[in-house]
Amino acid sequence: MIVSGREDVPGAAGEDRAEAQLRLRYRLSAATADAYAQAGFTAVVQDVALGPWPAEWVGLVRSRPCT
Repeated sequence: MIVSGREDVPGAAGEDRAEAQLRLRYRLSAATADAYAQAGFTAVVQDVALGPWPAEWVGLVRSRPCT
């Protein structure tokens, strides 16, 4: 969670920063899900992903199956 300097998505004044923060959030959640899966757990990640983001986000998860 970003506490200071967070940018809202979409349409934020600092759109480049907002997109970078969104991508970071998705990379970190995918990496966390992978770490749990590699340790033998079933991982569930919940977030709000709209537009083109869900496919990109799911593509970041390396563990399979990924549904």
